[in-house]
Amino acid sequence: MTTILTPNQEREPITKGFLRQELDQRFEEFGKKIDEKTDQRFEEFGKKMFKTFATKEDFKDLPTKDDMFQWKSEILNSVDKLTKSFEDHKEEHDTNLLAHDRFEKRIRKLEGKPVEAVEIA
Repeated sequence: MTTILTPNQEREPITKGFLRQELDQRFEEFGKKIDEKTDQRFEEFGKKMFKTFATKEDFKDLPTKDDMFQWKSEILNSVDKLTKSFEDHKEEHDTNLLAHDRFEKRIRKLEGKPVEAVEIA
C-alpha cells in the first residue's frame, strides 16, 4: 500500500473511501472556481457586448428606408442641376472658342499671315 500525507500531516494508508473523499472535495473546489471564473467572464462579456453590439433601442433614431430614398432623390436632383450647369458652361465655352477662332482667322487674313487650323476637343 502507498501512503500519502494528509492535511494534518499524519501517515495513513490510502483507502478507497479516503481517496473518494479527497477527490470529491478537490473536484468540488475546482468546480466552484470554474463556476466563479465562468460567471465573471460572462459578466465581462455582457458589459462589452452592450458597448459593442447595437441594441433595438440604438436603431430607433436611424433613418428609415423611405428617408434614404428621399435623400437619394434629393442628391440625384442636385447632381442633375450641377451637371446641367456644367454642360451649359461647356457649351458656352465651346461657342466662345469658335467665335475666337473665327476672329483670329479674320485678323490673320487681314494681316496677310497664314491661318492655322484649331481643333476643338
